[in-house]
Amino acid sequence: CDFYKRERINGKLTELHVMSMKERTQPKSIYFKFQQPYQGREAIFVEGKNKGRILAHDVGFTKFLAGTMELDPTGSRAMENNRHPITEAGIGELIETVSERWSKELSTDHSVINHSRDLKIGPHSPVTMIESTHPNRRPDFLFHRVRLYIDQTHGLPIRFEAYDWPKDQGM
Repeated sequence: CDFYKRERINGKLTELHVMSMKERTQPKSIYFKFQQPYQGREAIFVEGKNKGRILAHDVGFTKFLAGTMELDPTGSRAMENNRHPITEAGIGELIETVSERWSKELSTDHSVINHSRDLKIGPHSPVTMIESTHPNRRPDFLFHRVRLYIDQTHGLPIRFEAYDWPKDQGM
């Protein structure tokens, strides 16, 4: 799949990362090839292999200097511009996270729920978007607004968006 990632880290929004991504479940394996930034950079993680490390190939001068790097998935180099390690990437992890959190997100007592059907996102088949907005901040809500896009043909989530709380109340 094409994987798009943009996160707010320490109050600062990172640039958009676009990567080609491959995932395998047994053994759990994640492969990224960057399209932007760092076009050509590669990273692969295979659970139970390479001493639990990510194998990474950089681009440019760093490629010639470092060769293949072995990175701790939660180490500072691998976590640069990331809130989540590569070990949490993939459709399986997304489904697990959604199933764990979604019952709280969809609490009609404390959330405003909207949904839209037959939306188009790129070349994909139509999707249903479910949006949960929390008018009031509560400790059990991580985000102010969450959007989940589900492919109507396959019934799988294809996109997840989470938005932080506004600085000013009432937005």
